[in-house]
Amino acid sequence: MNLPIQSQPVLRTISTANISDVAGVNPSIDWLCLVTCAGALISCAGSSNPVQCLIQAGMGKCVSCL
Repeated sequence: MNLPIQSQPVLRTISTANISDVAGVNPSIDWLCLVTCAGALISCAGSSNPVQCLIQAGMGKCVSCL
C-alpha cells in the first residue's frame, strides 16, 4: 500500500495550542454572586428541611456563579 507523501513534516514535540487565550473562559471571579450563594446556603442551617433547602439554594443562587 502506498501512502501519500506529506508536503510538510509533522512536528510532534511542539504544541500549537495556546491555553491562555481560550475563547469563552472568563477567569474573573464574581464576588457578589459567590456571597449571594454563600448566604443562601448558610440560611439553610436553621431550615426544617435542610437537604431540600440546600438543593433549592444551590440551583437558584449558586448555579449562576459557575
